[in-house]
Amino acid sequence: KRNESLTIGRFKFVVVNESSDYLTMRLDITGSNDYNDFVLFDFVPNPEITTFENEKIKFSVSDVGTFGYESGAFYENYKLGVGFINKDYGNGLYRAGVFAVEDDNNVITSLEMASDESEFYNIKPYKEPSNTSTIMSNDPFRDTRVEIRQTIELPKNLPWVRIKVDVTDSAAFGSQYSVGYEFDWDIGISGGYKLNTTTFLPNARPSSINEEKFAAISTSGIGDLPSFGVAMYSDEDDALAQAAGYTAGNPISNSVITSTMQSGKTIITESIEDVYNIIGMRFNTPFDDYETKTCYLCVSSGDDNTDLAANLKECASGVTSVNLDKYDENISYVDRVFEVRSQNYIKADIIDLSGRILSTSSDNSISLVSLNQGVYLVRFEFVDGFVIKKVAIVN
Repeated sequence: KRNESLTIGRFKFVVVNESSDYLTMRLDITGSNDYNDFVLFDFVPNPEITTFENEKIKFSVSDVGTFGYESGAFYENYKLGVGFINKDYGNGLYRAGVFAVEDDNNVITSLEMASDESEFYNIKPYKEPSNTSTIMSNDPFRDTRVEIRQTIELPKNLPWVRIKVDVTDSAAFGSQYSVGYEFDWDIGISGGYKLNTTTFLPNARPSSINEEKFAAISTSGIGDLPSFGVAMYSDEDDALAQAAGYTAGNPISNSVITSTMQSGKTIITESIEDVYNIIGMRFNTPFDDYETKTCYLCVSSGDDNTDLAANLKECASGVTSVNLDKYDENISYVDRVFEVRSQNYIKADIIDLSGRILSTSSDNSISLVSLNQGVYLVRFEFVDGFVIKKVAIVN
């Protein structure tokens, strides 16, 4: 009837196929006396965003390889999560994202370039901050099949995060791969974020890491402004670190990525303007069938480049974990039971090799008696970092 109010009961739309496009859903309504109407619903798919935080920093990452504000179509209107916030300085990151290069030619990227959306698909999401590992792969309809696992290692009260990056040739093609990240830092409101400089940070390298396997680069604001930056390193035999600094006038593209990942640490702009950084690791030899190679990304900030380099050096000081040797004598293991004796101890996580946390305990005694046969990691968290122990259980 004319001017009659109707209530529509509960209903739902189900998107049965994965879509990276903006969708408009239509609900058609019919009634008596040839009544016809419809309602439109917009659906904007966004990657799942997880925000991590400790006493010093706060940052967001997505399940498809982007950092900071969510990138992709509609990113101007849909800003999810946060950038990279140092709680003393504020946010310095506009956007960042991961990429992989196969055989120095085929680029797979999470960045908004030729495509408006990430070319990575999520296999295993972060889901929540306590689950610190995600796995993603590229479009299954493309010839390249690379799998990337990112594992967040965040100490309780230090101003940096370390991300373990595992790269797997998941289709046994025997390809050669490089992996890396773009970081677009924006520092300094008064200059419209365009009065920035970039430089390499060789002093951030710990002496235990070969020079060719380490790179660090920063972006700084002009004047009394902080520095933000990244480092990347690996202990793989064929690893070669790469880094470069560009102006926004030379925007990121497939050709910029491929050339950077074959140029070592030689490309750096001296201009003062809007700049961005590329950092990565080139694995120089082809992967064996289903082989995995590992590198590490450190992200931090500081009062200036000297302070930033010290923070990145601290982050990179342990190649295989956030390793604090000083606590080794406080951890004992007898008859499948760990004992921890330290006032700085917080908790322990028991983790299987898939990255799944099986249990968490703040007790000083951590028993592994109930575990099935296999290999496990026990991550001990202290106020200033982590110690990770690998244990093989044989029944």
